[in-house]
Amino acid sequence: MKSKWARIIPVAFIMYMLAYMDRINIGVLMPYIQEDLNISSSAAGDIAGIFFIGYLLLQIPGGILATKWSAKKFIFILMILWGLAAMASGFVQTEGQLKLVRFLLGVAEGGVWPAVLVLLSNWFTLQERARANAFWMACLPVSAILMAPITGILLKHFSWKTVLILEGIPPIVWAFVWYAMIKDRPTEAKWMDENEKQQLLHALTAEQSQSAKSQGYAAAFKNKAVWGLVIMYFLWMTGFYGYTMWVPSVVSEFTDDSSVMGWLTALPFTCALVGMIVNSSWSDRRMNRTQHVVIPLFVAACAMITGQFVETPLLKMILLL
Repeated sequence: MKSKWARIIPVAFIMYMLAYMDRINIGVLMPYIQEDLNISSSAAGDIAGIFFIGYLLLQIPGGILATKWSAKKFIFILMILWGLAAMASGFVQTEGQLKLVRFLLGVAEGGVWPAVLVLLSNWFTLQERARANAFWMACLPVSAILMAPITGILLKHFSWKTVLILEGIPPIVWAFVWYAMIKDRPTEAKWMDENEKQQLLHALTAEQSQSAKSQGYAAAFKNKAVWGLVIMYFLWMTGFYGYTMWVPSVVSEFTDDSSVMGWLTALPFTCALVGMIVNSSWSDRRMNRTQHVVIPLFVAACAMITGQFVETPLLKMILLL
């Protein structure tokens, strides 16, 4: 069933790569924003963090809307809104205005992640899902690989405000590509071979018939496994976004050149891209999820903790890799 891989994954990949750009560029641009708006380091942390307060609001509603209404339409609307919010970041004049716009940007992007997970579950079976998620989520390191250098290059020619405005345009454009290319379910896909479609629908239906019956949202809050996953994901994201936001700070110890800093920032994410693809493919072959989550997280945690006791910039960069 090659057609669904070629049709769904690349469009979703680029869509979320553009969303993640707003988390990469703020790290590269922050030193210039701090200087221009006279923002302290603690306020810079608040600006980076307030995005996620907004991001939290649509996490559960986003999954519900995608399931009961349409992931395709919901994400289309969010792309337009986050593109406008990203562009608005380039017009701010004060710290408070920047915090407000970053909060709204987080709200607009917050529903995208759960909506895409719902979309992928409508298209990919359990034996394909780790690879489908990994190929789509590979947009995260790829976004860093591409967007950090691009942001650095743009900074050589434009102000940080103009860079934010320019980088807010692509999501609005891609929203219309998304709407034209994506279908919520295989039954809506005219481009899919009928035999492939029936085979896929049969496999998905068989999986759903074997899954546990839904007991409502209240039951989820009483489920120990759910809370275990929530805690695990919270701790992972805490480390992940701390890492993402402050990689440019480590890289800045090597050079003051914004374009070189952008390329160096891309190196750790290149390693992440390779690791994601290898780990997900291996996980699908073994159908073992636990080990393929625990071991990478343990290695990453050890590297991050060790980095706090290292003074040499080269050693810090090696640990980031």
